[in-house]
Amino acid sequence: MAVAALPYQHAMLFAGGGRRFGYYLGSYAAAVECGRPPDLIVASCGGAIAAAMIQIEPSIHAQQQWLYSRDLYAVFQRFQAKQTQRLIQHVGYAAVRSVASALLSACHTPNLTRWAMFDVADEDKTPLFDCFDVNRSQDTASVKSRVDIAIVGSQILDQSHETTFQPVLFSPSVRLQQHLKTVPDSILSPDSLIQSTWQAKRKIASDFQWAKLSLPEAVRMSISDMFYLPPLVVNQRQYLGGVLNLTPFELLLACAQRCTLEVKSVYSRGLAAPAIQSVFGFDPNRRLRDYHDLMLLPHADELGTQISWFDSSDASRCLPQGIFATRLHLRSLQLMPIFPSYAEYQAIMAAHWQYGYQRGLEAFSTSLQPPRIRHYSQSSVSAQLYQRLTKG
Repeated sequence: MAVAALPYQHAMLFAGGGRRFGYYLGSYAAAVECGRPPDLIVASCGGAIAAAMIQIEPSIHAQQQWLYSRDLYAVFQRFQAKQTQRLIQHVGYAAVRSVASALLSACHTPNLTRWAMFDVADEDKTPLFDCFDVNRSQDTASVKSRVDIAIVGSQILDQSHETTFQPVLFSPSVRLQQHLKTVPDSILSPDSLIQSTWQAKRKIASDFQWAKLSLPEAVRMSISDMFYLPPLVVNQRQYLGGVLNLTPFELLLACAQRCTLEVKSVYSRGLAAPAIQSVFGFDPNRRLRDYHDLMLLPHADELGTQISWFDSSDASRCLPQGIFATRLHLRSLQLMPIFPSYAEYQAIMAAHWQYGYQRGLEAFSTSLQPPRIRHYSQSSVSAQLYQRLTKG
């Protein structure tokens, strides 16, 4: 089957963001201001929240107002400590993961519902992202954005003998769905991720499946990071977050003539990297190095796709406050979410938006190759790229 011509002019990657997802809205505003509006956004984890907001509300001013609104503030206040968990249990398990993640990944997948530190209040009655349910509106034409979105997640297929993780993709776009039918699985397959999954009891499927979910469910799926939130269960299927493939660059390169990718910081060796390896069985920093090696290509790849970069590698340093913090409750030995006041929340979101806007202006008004990267290490970039960056 022949691959159709690339249907999109400009695709942007919203690769994570977590509790700092607001900076993606700022980067989108910068893209529009610089005359490079995306017509496709591929999003994972926190980036899925921003992508959903952009698709529902194309006005940048309206997006900002929504970001700062009491309605969205109330959404995040529904996060709560999981009553059955104690910090001492997580500290012990995290210590084991940090020194023996490979050993753990050779065992059966941990019960990710049991080990989640947080859950969502009354989620069985009201979906967390009910505000994204466009079907509740009498006028479904209110979703008038010209931006197509794709949200990345994963599904647990079998936990009896060998755990298989199935990459899944959600998109309401018929154009994207039709195009990807012409793209061989071998092009979309994250080879570096699959090849590094060497443990006997882990397998990552080489293809992806379409997630039959609503937009609110797809966003909730994508933020379901292991050990933080329990998996989303829909029709007896367990969905996990986009962390399985946080940087699906293969998908963007197969769809758009210009791609804006995101420079990411290293996965911490003490927490994030062991957690991912203990569940999925691969080293996320190896995947990150392969992803960042795209900077070694000329300004366009071998297929002619132009690649530019958005630097968020220092987001955690520049934006220390997220939509909530955590504090140890001594009596219960639980990590409790601590929410800012509404005025503080607005200030935090404004700082996130402005950070993304400034980095977006930098990305869309320069042709530096490799781009300026503020925070990198030999764990997050390959030796060849590290040498090139340090010389630059």
